[in-house]
Amino acid sequence: MGRDEIDGIKQGHYKDKITAGTPSCSHVQGALLNGRPAPLPFPALIYQTVRQMDDYHAKDMHYGDLDVLTLRNVFRIDVDEVSMKVNPRTLKVKEPVAPFAFSLSHVRPKFQLKPRPLVNSNEAAALIFDEFRELAKLFAFQGEYRYVIAEMISHMQGNSGKPFSSLLLDKALKEQILNDRTQQSTVMRIKRVISLYMSSEYSLYPLKYKDKFKEEIGKRSILPKFNRLNDFTNGLVITVHDIWATHITLQSLEVKGDSYRAKVHYRVQDHFGLDEADVQNELFRRFRIFRLWFVLQRWQKYGFRPFITEMNATVEISGRRGE
Repeated sequence: MGRDEIDGIKQGHYKDKITAGTPSCSHVQGALLNGRPAPLPFPALIYQTVRQMDDYHAKDMHYGDLDVLTLRNVFRIDVDEVSMKVNPRTLKVKEPVAPFAFSLSHVRPKFQLKPRPLVNSNEAAALIFDEFRELAKLFAFQGEYRYVIAEMISHMQGNSGKPFSSLLLDKALKEQILNDRTQQSTVMRIKRVISLYMSSEYSLYPLKYKDKFKEEIGKRSILPKFNRLNDFTNGLVITVHDIWATHITLQSLEVKGDSYRAKVHYRVQDHFGLDEADVQNELFRRFRIFRLWFVLQRWQKYGFRPFITEMNATVEISGRRGE
């Protein structure tokens, strides 16, 4: 998952590469000769982050590239101790944690512990993934989104590396967008641009003001992310949290007099994977789940593939000129 703070202030823009639907030269010249400004064609990509979509070369998308010594010496992760269920190196199943401990040397249990069984590598990985799902409940124990993390862990266990999508995550994205009523919300900035630059006289949005969207969103908004207090318990902080890449497309815009209605589409991607900075973060490394996740993903013996999580949401907005 991308852990850097992603907001409009810290991001740049690519030059818009969408050309489909762009008015022809003759159409533009005709519009200008008639005094009517060339209209913005739809759909129009009005904002995109510097970070690209479908970025499989990002640091948190690496897998199977670290050996046991590197994990121990560089990242302070002991493969033998990372799981409470099994030693993934020796393949020995561990004794379940007892409800009490025999801390004094002269106190011994009256029963003999049975030798723990051995499992094969696939069985050991399955035990660790079960542990992964159990530990995730610490961050996902209430609300309708709490079960998504288990689906994503199972998707990683399948090891296809294919993108993951969920109608529930799409819903969560739409709710986040609509419920952000701050002046830094992308919706508020888009509405501001439309209200300032739309043409009531010609019932359109002029093409020459297209870059106003990128300027306003890039400098004055914070892109959607899941870092609210309830996201730490509903599962969203571990399924998505920050966003890696965002595209915002103005799908349609209808201007009537001083009023307008528009549809705006958000396409966002995150990475379900960890990079070195994630596991070296002093807060994250305190939680067994992140050390275990890192071993499943980055250890040469396993190398389970991270994947891209994609979310889509369309919102409708309306307003009046000058609002």
